[in-house]
Amino acid sequence: MPDQLYPADALDDSLETHLARYARAGRGVYFATLTLVIAAATALPVVKVNVTVRSPGIIRPATEKQEIHALVSALAAQVLVRDNQTVAQGDTIVLLHATALDDRVALLAARVLEKQSLLADLTLLLSKSDPALHTADYQREYRQFVTEVRDNRLAQERARRETARVRDLYRTQATTASDLEDKEFQLAQLQSQGRMILERYRSRWQTALTSLRSDLQDVASQQAQVAEQRAAYTITAPASGTVELVASLSAGSPVQEGELLAVISPRSDFVAQVYVAPRDIGLLHPGMAVRMMVDAFNYSDWGVIEGSVTEISDDFVEVDGRPMFKVTCALARTRLSLANGFTSTVRKGMTLQARFVVAERSLLQLLRDDVNDWLNPARAPLAAAPAP
Repeated sequence: MPDQLYPADALDDSLETHLARYARAGRGVYFATLTLVIAAATALPVVKVNVTVRSPGIIRPATEKQEIHALVSALAAQVLVRDNQTVAQGDTIVLLHATALDDRVALLAARVLEKQSLLADLTLLLSKSDPALHTADYQREYRQFVTEVRDNRLAQERARRETARVRDLYRTQATTASDLEDKEFQLAQLQSQGRMILERYRSRWQTALTSLRSDLQDVASQQAQVAEQRAAYTITAPASGTVELVASLSAGSPVQEGELLAVISPRSDFVAQVYVAPRDIGLLHPGMAVRMMVDAFNYSDWGVIEGSVTEISDDFVEVDGRPMFKVTCALARTRLSLANGFTSTVRKGMTLQARFVVAERSLLQLLRDDVNDWLNPARAPLAAAPAP
């Protein structure tokens, strides 16, 4: 019986030969793979990622657009702006014809000047003995007053002389006491008439002064009312921004009350208005961090815009037939840049995807949630995803 049990060629294909040839290299791969698996399992509870809620949104001004309507029906006198022109708050946009009101304004102004002149003359009449008057009415009345006072003083002087003469005759008993009493009575009457003349004119002028002051207050009230009505014919910008003319206006064009003339897009800081589904709105709160990826800029090249939640609406709105909540977010910046230094600015109307950072969770927790969702398909999944 030969000493060799198997032929030499058969040994090359045996298990022993294969293990002897590859065992050392395979052992290294095995241990490397095992090490990676253990390291990954160890990292699952340690490595944490941000969990976010993703919602669409749009960039808009912090202040809503403001519509400008005509308050009265009239013809356009002037259109002082053009479409897409930048205006400041208070700038005049359209002037409307207000002929009737302008006539009334002029009439009231003339009445004020007239009454102020009369008031000035009355003040002089009551305060000075020889006033320099400006109105014809009070110049004439003052001349009449001076004439009456002068005539009374002349009559008093004559009566005073006659009384003195009769008194001298009475001392010499050339006349009776009755004659002296008559002359003294006449003098007293003239003196009383003089005082009455002064009191009558002063009373008349004081009454006229009070009436004029009241009239001036009434006219001032009418002027304020007309000015308020007149202001409706001057259409101004309620805020600073860009004007969009809605109506085709030119000088002479008719304007109807309530007609929409223009829209002001305010010049203000930008905010992001994000529409969040009802199932996610409970996870958000003011001050929460948010990362926004503008659709017009690839976030892997341009980066993202950081921000924070500033306001969450209390009521829902319908978007494409679905209830959504409006969430307003402040932007930390409005400029994005590439690695080569080229920059661009976001504009109102650009759409974006907002990711609200709702939690920080470990990889083990995320894996557990995924397994739980797979084992319980009836359970509603959390609409959140790890942040990019």
